[in-house]
Amino acid sequence: MITLDKRLSAVAALVRQGSRLADIGTDHAYLPISIVASRLQEGCTPATEGTEVPLAVASDINRGPVERAQAHVEAAGLSAHIRTVCTPGLDGLEDYDPEDIIIFGMGGELIVSILAAAPWVCRPGKRLVLQPMTHAEKLRGYLSEAGFSIIGETLSREGERIYQILCAEPTVNSTPFH
Repeated sequence: MITLDKRLSAVAALVRQGSRLADIGTDHAYLPISIVASRLQEGCTPATEGTEVPLAVASDINRGPVERAQAHVEAAGLSAHIRTVCTPGLDGLEDYDPEDIIIFGMGGELIVSILAAAPWVCRPGKRLVLQPMTHAEKLRGYLSEAGFSIIGETLSREGERIYQILCAEPTVNSTPFH
């Protein structure tokens, strides 16, 4: 089992138990591996081989990180539960119907552009767990104008760096802001 650092643990704590999740810009897939493995240990109903909707999808825009992520998923024995996808942002991930969407380690402006390009994230029942590296104020402005409520936030310290983590959900009748 993968041990998460403080920042990843803080992000994982905001993911709802039993939700399908998407980790955007996954890199190594440590977060979905840890969350899914923990759920399976706790007896959460697993996805079965051939199921169209896995427990998690781990995506990245670059092939190298997706290949690393896939190798880690396979090594953890979770290929039936976690899909790896090479795609920019949330492109094509609507078909996996993730309920909790994790985007962290990117600039706030990039996170805004990813969310704005995927209007389906504004549907009721979705949750965003976001950790902007820069321009958190622009991300907050987008969330407010797009009809999201920030329902929680936390800070995590790694060495000398302090990370801000936001948890947001769409309010009724929210629409994407471009």
